[in-house]
Amino acid sequence: MGSGGIYHCRVCGFRSGEIWFGCGFLGNSDNPTIRRMILDGEYGDTPRKILETEPDAHFYADSIAYRCRCGNFSSKGAVHIFSSEGKPLYRPSMNCGRCGKRMRAIRDPPGNQECPECGMPLDFELTVMWD
Repeated sequence: MGSGGIYHCRVCGFRSGEIWFGCGFLGNSDNPTIRRMILDGEYGDTPRKILETEPDAHFYADSIAYRCRCGNFSSKGAVHIFSSEGKPLYRPSMNCGRCGKRMRAIRDPPGNQECPECGMPLDFELTVMWD
């Protein structure tokens, strides 16, 4: 199941852009569409090269929510790749579109987030859910 929404602050009025997280039916190693997307480079060169050299690798695709120290929230579709023994071979990352620094994935989104402008707790407004 996947979800999306907007963080907003009741105190200062901050609003994030819409972020999406979760996997819905995006796919795992049994999904030939995701395999093709990886091999076509849609998730980047590194996942493509790993799957070319490790054809028995396992993977799953999802959407990951990120937050940057500068206060920017974002999300992206990503793929995680594991060896046939379960060893992580690739974990996605994201650089901030605002400041260029590496963002951190939000654990258990939407989670408890503080407003980047005033420090008060943010509310999360759910805008979409998918399977």
